[in-house]
Amino acid sequence: MESLETADLIELVLMQREALNSQLQFWLSATFAVILASFFAGSNLTGRYRLCVGLLYLLATAMTLAGWGEIGEELLIMFEELEKRGVSIEPPWSAVILRFSLIALGTIITLIFLFHDRQQDAKVEN
Repeated sequence: MESLETADLIELVLMQREALNSQLQFWLSATFAVILASFFAGSNLTGRYRLCVGLLYLLATAMTLAGWGEIGEELLIMFEELEKRGVSIEPPWSAVILRFSLIALGTIITLIFLFHDRQQDAKVEN
C-alpha cells in the first residue's frame, strides 16, 4: 500500500465501495428471483425443488456476506494507511449496519415466503 499515491489509494477505496454496491445488487436480484419463482411456480415447485431453491439462495447469501467481509477488511487496511498519510476517512458504520440488517431480515423473510407459500398451496389443493 505504501507504494500507491494517496489519490490512487482513495480511488481504490471508492472502487471497493462500488464492489460492495454491486454485491448488494446481486443479492437483491437473487432475492427477487426467489420470490418470483415461488410466487409464479406455486404448487409446481415441489418440496424438493423448494428446498434446492432455498439452499441455493442461502449459498448466494453466504457468498455475498463473505465478499462483504473480505472487502471490509481490505477497506479497513486502506483507511489505516490513509490515516497515516493525514487523510481521515471514517468507515460508514451506519451503512454497514443497515446493509447487514437488510440482508438478515431480507433473507429470513424470503425464506419464510418460499416455504410458507408451499403450506398455502397444500391447503388450496385439499
